[in-house]
Amino acid sequence: MPGATTSRKEFLEYVCAFNAHDFDKYYSFYYDDVTLDIPDPQTGMLYGKESIRRHYLPLFEEADEVIVPMVVAVEGYNIFYIMELYFRYRVQNDKGVFVYSVTPGDIVKIRVWAHYVVENVIPALIFCRCIC
Repeated sequence: MPGATTSRKEFLEYVCAFNAHDFDKYYSFYYDDVTLDIPDPQTGMLYGKESIRRHYLPLFEEADEVIVPMVVAVEGYNIFYIMELYFRYRVQNDKGVFVYSVTPGDIVKIRVWAHYVVENVIPALIFCRCIC
C-alpha cells in the first residue's frame, strides 16, 4: 500500500504552481518515474518527470495554458479531479492541442477528468481523459 497521501490544499498548490509557470515547484510534485496518460491523441503516455517537462516546454512556447479546477476530491491515496484547460495560442499551429488548427489569439478549451494515485505525498500515476 502506498505511503502518506496528500491534502486538497497541497494539491491545489500544485495547480497554482502550474498556472504561475513555477515549473521547478510544479515538477517537484512528481516522482522521477511518474506516469502521465494525457488524452491528447498526439501525446499519449509520458513516462518520467523529464518526459513531462519535454512535453510541456515546447507547448508553453506556443501557448499559455491555464488549469481551472472544477472538482477536487481526495480520498485516501486517490485524487479525482475535474478541470477545464484553456490554451491561448501565440503562434499559428496546424496541430495544436487535440489537433486543433490554431492562429495567434485563439483560445482552446478542453474539459478533462483525472485520477491521481499518490504515494508518499507525491503523484506516481496520473490518468486523464476528456469529458465530451
